[in-house]
Amino acid sequence: MQNNKSLIIVGATASGKTSTLNAISLFIPSESKIITIEDTRELTLFHKNWIPGLVRETFMGQKSATLVSDHIHYFDHFIISNGRFSQ
Repeated sequence: MQNNKSLIIVGATASGKTSTLNAISLFIPSESKIITIEDTRELTLFHKNWIPGLVRETFMGQKSATLVSDHIHYFDHFIISNGRFSQ
């Protein structure tokens, strides 16, 4: 995280993915700007520049994460957690 590398954490239910993400977030520099997007809010980051986001279901029954694309370049780190996709 300190060297701006990408990371994917994958595992079965109750395998420790959220705990791992919470632990790894401690290595993100405190001055970094972070946004998280989750289905259910489970991550806990201790950064003053953290914006937590939730995925919402639209009136058409689809999942949607609202993010203003004009401001994406202001963030240093994106964390997407618990991405559930229909099969």
